[in-house]
Amino acid sequence: MRDMLNAGADVLVDAWKASIQAKRHVRTHAMYDSVGKTDIHIDTDGMSIEVYPQGTDSHRITNAQKAFILNSGRQPNKRGKKGIKGDHFVTDAENAARDKVTAAMQAVLDRYVSGKD
Repeated sequence: MRDMLNAGADVLVDAWKASIQAKRHVRTHAMYDSVGKTDIHIDTDGMSIEVYPQGTDSHRITNAQKAFILNSGRQPNKRGKKGIKGDHFVTDAENAARDKVTAAMQAVLDRYVSGKD
C-alpha cells in the first residue's frame, strides 16, 4: 500500500508542477520548487498521502496559501489589496492526473500480485 501511495503521489507532483508552469505561476519558482508529498498518514480510516506546495517563501507566506489563492481567487479588500481571479490550476492538475495516478497505483499492485515485487 505504501508503494502504491508513493507512486500515485509522484505522478500528482508532476501534474502540479506542469499546471504551475502552464498557468505561468513561476515568477520566483518558490511554489513550483516546493511541491512535494507528505509522509504517509495512518489513522483509523486507513493510509493517505498529500501533495501540495510545502514550506514558505522569502516573505514567510506559505506556498500552500499562495496556491489556494491562485487557484480560488481573492476578493479585493478595503485596505487596497487587489483582487485576484482564480484560474483553478490545482483542480486542472488533479483532474488531468486522475487516470495516470490510478494507472501508477495499479501497476504497483499488479507487480505485487504477480510476485515480481
